[in-house]
This record gives sequence, structure tokens and C-alpha cells, in this order.
Amino acid sequence: PDASGISYYLTNVGSVQSKGGEGSLQLLTPWGVMLEATAAYANTVTTAPFKTSGGAVDPAGTPWPYSPKWQGASTLSYTGRFAAWDLRTSATYSYMGPALAQLGNPLPIFGYDQVDTQLTLSNRDIAWLPEMNVSVNNLTDHRGVGNNQAYSTSGLDGITYIQPRTINLRLSGHF
Repeated sequence: PDASGISYYLTNVGSVQSKGGEGSLQLLTPWGVMLEATAAYANTVTTAPFKTSGGAVDPAGTPWPYSPKWQGASTLSYTGRFAAWDLRTSATYSYMGPALAQLGNPLPIFGYDQVDTQLTLSNRDIAWLPEMNVSVNNLTDHRGVGNNQAYSTSGLDGITYIQPRTINLRLSGHF
């Protein structure tokens, strides 16, 4: 919004620069265990001063919105067979570094980590037996901020959180 907080306008910042890198690793063992890991670093900033909607001048080097410096994820999974049962399981840890929601207004977003798990059982020998999948998203029930707005027309605080802990059970059959 502008300085009055009533109306919005768009403007061109002028110039932004991003420097960084990313990497990934995947390791599969003969025992059905797999490890996957990724990480990314990006330093994304403005390269020229600019005037904000509130009339202030932000200097070059101001962090770009929605651009965390660090983010990454690691997954440990297992796929195997026990007698007639197929088993697939995994656990994923992900991290999203902190960032700002808007230029000229340092509202924080992100800055959270999350753990997701999954277990799937199936039996190929009994065609009518359903495959069962249980998953838990956000196992630690962390309330990470996904969006943070200074102005909200809904009368709410304008903060959007990541999905809370969610447990899913899925049964699927093949006929």
C-alpha cells in the first residue's frame, strides 16, 4: 500500500542481482535404502536505491522479497519386500531460511523447518487386498509463516501459515 495505507501501486525497483549455487546428492545402497539431499544458497538484493510506497528510500543491497538465502531438503527412504509384502517408507526434512515479504516493509516470512513421513504397504499376491498408505505432513506441527502482508482487506492479521500437522490414510485397490 501507499503511505496512506488505502491504495496500492506498483513501481519498478530498477535492478536486482542474485548470486548463489545449489547442489544435490543421491546415494542408493544395495539394501534398498536411499539418501537424497539438496541445498541452495542465493543472495538476492537490489543493486540501486529505490523509493518505497511509504516515501522512504531503501539503499542498494536491500534483500529481495520471498528470497531466503538458504533452503534445502533431505530424504531417507527404504523400499523392500518381506514375504509377500512390499514396503516403502520415507522421512523428509526440509528447511526454508527466513526472508522478507515486501520491499520497504521488513515483515518476516519463512524461517522454518518441516518433517514429513510416509509408509506404504501392499501385497501383490492377494489382488483384492488394498494398498495402504499412511503419511504425516509437518510431523512436528511447526507453524511456519508462508506469507505476511502489512495490509489485509479481510480484517485478519494477513499472516498465512504453512499447513499444520496432517495425517492421511489412503486405501487403494486394483481389480
